[in-house]
Order: sequence, then structure tokens, then C-alpha cells
Amino acid sequence: MGFSLHAPIRSLDSDSEYKQHIIGQLLNNFNYLNTYDTLRRDVFVRYLENDLMVFLILDVVWLGGHSKDVDLSQLDNIFALAGAALHCSIDEYTTSKYKNIEFSKKNYYDVFQRIVKYIKITI
Repeated sequence: MGFSLHAPIRSLDSDSEYKQHIIGQLLNNFNYLNTYDTLRRDVFVRYLENDLMVFLILDVVWLGGHSKDVDLSQLDNIFALAGAALHCSIDEYTTSKYKNIEFSKKNYYDVFQRIVKYIKITI
């Protein structure tokens, strides 16, 4: 589970070059929110089913005791919030060294809003 940000052993790229390439692909069109399955030459997208996001929602909302606060008619917001949190964690690795970034409304509200829009358009 997770994103492999280290270059494969046979890669000609340095770890930092590889990491920047992978992070760019993950952030492009919110690819990190989804899971991609390949069957022969076909790729199937399972929208909003990235394991990290699903576990984040389960751990924080349900196992964390916050399920009573959830308006089930607003599940898009729960997924968007988890997606914004994942976006923040990916941003922390955009350079070759980890950089702590505060996950706050100020820093990630725009990402949250774009994910809500993505959900409404895609699903």
C-alpha cells in the first residue's frame, strides 16, 4: 500500500528525479485518488478507491469516533477532505528531502474544492 517514490534498482534516474516524475504523475488530474487495474492491454479505473484514502477515512472518521458527526448526504466532502490530506502528504515529498507542510484550510481549501468538483464531474 502506498506510493513507491524510490527509483527501481535498474533505473537510470536518481531517486530525486524519479520521485519528482512519480509525484508529477500522481498529482496530475488527481491520479492519487484512484486505483488502476490492468487486464491485458486494458486499464480500468476505480475512482476514489486508493487504499490509502479509504484507510484514512476509515481510521479517522469511523474508528476515530467521528462517524456520528458525518452527514451521510455529504460523503463527497469526506472523500475530498481525505484526498486533500493525501495531496498534502505528497506535497511534503516534492523535493528530494521531506518538508513538513501544515495541513490547514488556508493551505488546502483550494485543493479540497477542486476535488469536490472532480468528484461531481467524474462520478
